Amino acid sequence: MIRPNFKRVAEFVINPGANSRILTYPDFTLEFEKTFDFNGEPDETVAKIFNPSSETSKAFLPRNKKNINMIINAGYSFDSGLVTLGEVIDLQTETIGNDRVLTAVIHDRNPRWQTTIVTKTFSGVQKASFIIKNIFDSFGIRATINLGNDKAFEDKSISSPLRRFVEDMAKETDSNFFMSDARMIFQPKAAKGKKVVFVLSPDTGLIDRPEVTDKGLLLKSLFNYRFRANDTVRLQFREIDRTAKVLRGIHSFRDKDAFTELEVE
Repeated sequence: MIRPNFKRVAEFVINPGANSRILTYPDFTLEFEKTFDFNGEPDETVAKIFNPSSETSKAFLPRNKKNINMIINAGYSFDSGLVTLGEVIDLQTETIGNDRVLTAVIHDRNPRWQTTIVTKTFSGVQKASFIIKNIFDSFGIRATINLGNDKAFEDKSISSPLRRFVEDMAKETDSNFFMSDARMIFQPKAAKGKKVVFVLSPDTGLIDRPEVTDKGLLLKSLFNYRFRANDTVRLQFREIDRTAKVLRGIHSFRDKDAFTELEVE
């Protein structure tokens, strides 16, 4: 059970590696909001650092023409985990009231995902999972591959942008795909029979009564880093006891409040 009075924690790791800069909440005032879904576009996180030092601001400067990456871990003192791992694509600093606020926009992506051209031929009969993994490995893109239909192809030739290849393979294999934590993830389209990753009830963090939407239900929970798009959750609230798939969501972590919103069907 998660209770609001447990200590919330967060960690921003700027430019992970030997020269990384690490900021922790509540030692520093850190906030972020991450939106996630499985529409094929990179998840986006907007992270804020209040009154950053000059050393923190300098940590965001590109080095050796390399872009700056950032990791966000968050949760509670007894249970926290990875929320975001991605590339800083925009940065700005502004004054709000008495505070100077640095805002970084982070995309969960490998930049090669959008720009790479794939030209490759697979001889003989090969399964879709092998072809996808082989292509991603050749470009250094991490992937988790769980296909709806791991069909076999014979003498398959590929000559297209990587994005089109991914879209085509998802369609051919009855799968959804999305980029999360700089990893390309393939998951079966069908939610039926998929393992439930979390039982959400008032005892495990559910806040307020679920709201009905055009797609299904809108749920609000205490902050939970585990929720991702296409997860299967079991909702238990009064007369409701049903299993649903997460379509999209928001992780919101602020100084005075933290919650996760999920739209499920």
